[in-house]
Amino acid sequence: IEYYVKFKKDSEKDFNTLKIHFGNCEPLLNAKTICRIVAYVNDCYPEYRKEYSINTNLTLLDKKTAEFFMQNHVEIYTSLDGPEKANDSIRTYKNGDGTYYDIIAKMNLLEEIGNPIRGISVTITDENFEFLNEEFIEWCVKKNFESVAYDFDLINSSNIPTKEKAEFLCNTWKCFYERGIEF
Repeated sequence: IEYYVKFKKDSEKDFNTLKIHFGNCEPLLNAKTICRIVAYVNDCYPEYRKEYSINTNLTLLDKKTAEFFMQNHVEIYTSLDGPEKANDSIRTYKNGDGTYYDIIAKMNLLEEIGNPIRGISVTITDENFEFLNEEFIEWCVKKNFESVAYDFDLINSSNIPTKEKAEFLCNTWKCFYERGIEF
């Protein structure tokens, strides 16, 4: 944090906002450290605006951490790889069970405490591609998401032709754009 603040001060003439994002892998594996960082920044840098965000699959989120995030204005984004069949075809626990219902339960918890999910990230694979359709887009609209991100899996190669991927992304962008959702 100290290095980041110094860097921002040195590189931006009108620096006034700390933007801190917790992401990559699963940040809630170390939720206590995230909470300590947020508290530290709030205590040590009261003169700056803060923009906190986290991208998590939500499975490790508990009510206490959810309330801390709400009180400290941490915007929460989650990974959800489509509807149940799509998500659970690729996002599973070690025992093979799907994560969909646990993610939805945590999304509901966040809604109940007044800090709903702002957006989702979807990893596209051959297994879930067919489920990312108009019905899923409408579900995203009903959930009032501000943004939805799609990424083709970078670890495992896909059998989907590049032209089909490009057309799919362009058509999906148009559908989200027409509904006021950043894509």
